[in-house]
Amino acid sequence: MICRGVRESMGARKKTEFGFSLLELLAVLSIMGLLTTLAVTSYFGAARGMARRGAVKHLANTLTLARQRACMDNARVSVVLYNEVSGIVDADLGGSKKAVIPSYVVCKEVGKISFIPPGNQYLIDEFNSLDTMFSTVALENASSYKGGFRLYNLTNTEGGFSFVYPWVVSSKDMISGRQSAYKPRTGPKEDVINAWCFEINRNVPVRAGGDVWRVGDSYGVEAAPVQTLPKLFEFKDLKEDEKRIQVLTFLPDGRALKRVTIAIAETSPPYKSTTVRVTKEGKVEYDSKW
Repeated sequence: MICRGVRESMGARKKTEFGFSLLELLAVLSIMGLLTTLAVTSYFGAARGMARRGAVKHLANTLTLARQRACMDNARVSVVLYNEVSGIVDADLGGSKKAVIPSYVVCKEVGKISFIPPGNQYLIDEFNSLDTMFSTVALENASSYKGGFRLYNLTNTEGGFSFVYPWVVSSKDMISGRQSAYKPRTGPKEDVINAWCFEINRNVPVRAGGDVWRVGDSYGVEAAPVQTLPKLFEFKDLKEDEKRIQVLTFLPDGRALKRVTIAIAETSPPYKSTTVRVTKEGKVEYDSKW
């Protein structure tokens, strides 16, 4: 009787045991896939939002620091916006163009170009003692030297910058027989005008547009490392233009040379954009939500 009862109990238990059907498994997998998709989408959306806010805030902070630098140094300080060519062919452009990196840098104005000799290789500043700011000792093998620094054109929006040697040279007789910039035009011409000048390093490839300088153009050097926008963002006014630049200059009293609006846009859907504005008073305004 006991064995019979045990067998009956085991039989009843077997009849009540069951598993998941194929339809139920498919339903569970579908729900898990949907939740995973939502999680991934939310993650990338949050990452894109952080990139947007970071791009705007970093640029606004850079503008604010440039304004403070102008006040502290009692000098004109500019923020230069441009597209740096990476040298890598962008596959999204069908391999026909090189990829550009939207970049910006803080520059301290040093002076103005007063004369450019024929050949456009030397940039002379007769009003500054450049020999007290830069080295005057050139390397022996300067003809093959590829070093130097960027000299930014802060006046001409098509000038961009030139790569110059890290030393200055004497103008010697480059401006011989020309009226000195120090003397009135009615005065006699001088045979030799002693000044110092920058020499453009032709060993470094010229950026798109070439070296475009004019007499009277203000120039400056980097006062902080170059910064870039995050990937998939661009300066709306520059887009992929390799030649043009955008310059915003702060005066020693903190005011801006002119009112400027900088537009930042996405290069992929949903193609949102926003602006950073600088008033004539030098106030930096922007919307952190976009």
